[in-house]
Amino acid sequence: MDITSYQPKRIRVFEHQVLRLGAVIDGVVFSKNHLRALAKFNEQHQGKFFQLLHRAVKFKHYVGAIQIGHLTIEILPKIDRFQTRNFDFLQGVLLDMLRYCKLIKIESLSDANLSLKKNSILKLYFEVFLKALESLLRKGLIKKYRQKTANVKSLKGRLIFAPHLEKNYLRKDRFFTAHSVYDSNHLINQILFAALDVLSQILVNPSLSERVRKLRSYFPEMDKIRINAAHFDRIKWDRSTVDYRNAIELARLITLNYSPDIRMGKHHLLAILFDMNLVFEEYIYRQLARLAKVADARLRVTRQVRSTFWQRRKLQADLLVEYQGEHYILDTKWKILKSGGPQIEDLKQIFIYNQHFQARHGMLIYP
Repeated sequence: MDITSYQPKRIRVFEHQVLRLGAVIDGVVFSKNHLRALAKFNEQHQGKFFQLLHRAVKFKHYVGAIQIGHLTIEILPKIDRFQTRNFDFLQGVLLDMLRYCKLIKIESLSDANLSLKKNSILKLYFEVFLKALESLLRKGLIKKYRQKTANVKSLKGRLIFAPHLEKNYLRKDRFFTAHSVYDSNHLINQILFAALDVLSQILVNPSLSERVRKLRSYFPEMDKIRINAAHFDRIKWDRSTVDYRNAIELARLITLNYSPDIRMGKHHLLAILFDMNLVFEEYIYRQLARLAKVADARLRVTRQVRSTFWQRRKLQADLLVEYQGEHYILDTKWKILKSGGPQIEDLKQIFIYNQHFQARHGMLIYP
């Protein structure tokens, strides 16, 4: 395929929007295979990200991008009740929030916006991962000691008698041993290679596919493992591995959100999605924390403040601001106000927070 002629297939929607089977958006058809892939992914994640309807899917408050075969579905935040339709603007809003919350590390926001004009935020994550991996490979992959059991020609390490007797009863030139090996075939590099393997299955962009192919060829032979969340918990960070953190976090997103299509083979699914409630809360917190750091030492900002309310049940306020001995409770609400004022349920909640945390004032913060 000619790289210059490649045109991605993309459908753009809003959070909470319904996408129906057969819908044609910007010349792209949402097909039965696309819906089937989403249904499988939804089942694997207990309906966390969207709701299945009759011949349709309704997205929840998660934003980001989902790639199904050659199609990318981009879910953008809804920031006003007038339903702003400028998708490039909304994409920039989301990217700015993700960057500010350290959920994506990019050197230049303007460069990122340029790369996004014809592509999705998913492609940007792929590019950041590949760039991080290219940097690591230029430095050389780290090596570690690991235990290896094998039937070898010379006695080294510890002889394991049972399998040695079984395998080498008639072979005096072999020894079944457990011995230490110092090489690159360890968990961190295995995770990175597994992420490359996923991208080799999901990518349809020719330029990115070529970069993935080259990077895979630079890796030494790796044990293939089926990645799960427990593998990331086993990583021990030290001075030799600190440079791998960004690449490993991106590899986590790629490997744990991949749903291969075993039956059909053409509609593998990969999703990178973010809970807008948490993104909005993190964004407001970081803004206030920055203000406290540069403006006034008497200003303190604490997030996720919890306190026992009744029979071990706890109240949790999003943000607690302390200024000159006074407490102020802030509660972020990622929702669009349909009328000119807040909902009564939100007012009741902030009133209870004020009473319980002995705050002077409470604030409800909407987008």
